[in-house]
Amino acid sequence: MIVVADSGSTKTDWRVLFPSGEVLCFESKGLNPYFNPSHEYVKALSSNFPQAVNPSHVTHVFFYGAGCAAEELGAVARQGLSLFFCCAEVLVLSDSIGAARSLFADSEGISIILGTGTNVAYYNGKSVVSYSPSLGYVLGDEASGASMGRVVLTDYFYKRMPESLSVALENGYGITLTSVLKRIYSEPLPNQFLASFVPFLVENRESEYVQQLVATAFSALYYAHLAHYASMGLPYGIVGSVGCLFAQEFMSLATEKGFAVGPIVRYPINNLLAYHSGK
Repeated sequence: MIVVADSGSTKTDWRVLFPSGEVLCFESKGLNPYFNPSHEYVKALSSNFPQAVNPSHVTHVFFYGAGCAAEELGAVARQGLSLFFCCAEVLVLSDSIGAARSLFADSEGISIILGTGTNVAYYNGKSVVSYSPSLGYVLGDEASGASMGRVVLTDYFYKRMPESLSVALENGYGITLTSVLKRIYSEPLPNQFLASFVPFLVENRESEYVQQLVATAFSALYYAHLAHYASMGLPYGIVGSVGCLFAQEFMSLATEKGFAVGPIVRYPINNLLAYHSGK
C-alpha cells in the first residue's frame, strides 16, 4: 500500500493506493515545514486519515510539499510523517518536483506553480533547476494569488480602484483597514488571506481594471522568471488554481512572447498517483 500527497499552503491532497488498485482520497490542511512543526503532521493525519485503513500497513509514502526543498525543512516533514506511518519508507520532495512530474512525467519542460505562491523551474525529466529564486509572498510570488490579493487591497485603500469595484469589495468582504492590517501583521498565514481575494478578480474579470491587474501580474512573472528559460525552447506547463483560473490570460502572454504552452493542471495529485503507480 502506498500513499501519495501533494501539499500547498492552503490544503494537502492525499491518495491511498491499495495493491488491488483501489484508491482512497482525503484532504487535510496545508502542511508546510516553514509554519508547521512535525507534530502538526501527525495531528493532521490523525484527524483525517481514513479510519478503516491501518497506517502501519503503508509501505511507501511520497510527500510533495511547499517548503520541503531545503533538507533541514524536509526533515521536519519526514519526521512527522514517519511517526504516523511507522512502517513506511517516507520520501519527502519539493512541490516543484511534484508539479514537474505531474505535468511532464519523465520529459523535459518548464514547470510553473501558480497558486497561493509561485515557483518556476526547469525540469530535465528527473530533477528541477531554478534559475530565479522563489522569494515568497513579501518579496516575490509574481502572479500568485497572494501577490494579486496584495494589489487588490493596496489599490482599494489608496483609492486607485474604480468606485464600482470598491463597493463590490466592501459588500463582498466587509474589509476595514484595521481588520486587514491585523489579519496580515498579527495573525498566521497572511499569504492565504491575501490569496482569498482571487475570487473577487474572477467575478470581475471583464472589467478593465482586473484585466490590467492580471496582465501586469503575468508580465512581472515573465520578466522575473519565465524569460530565464526562453532560449530552451521548451513548453511551459502550469500547476495551481490561479494558473487555471487565468489560463486565458497566460495564453495571451504566451502569444505575445512567443513560447509554447504545455499542460495546465489545477490539482496535480491524480497525475502524481498515476506516476507512482506506473513505477
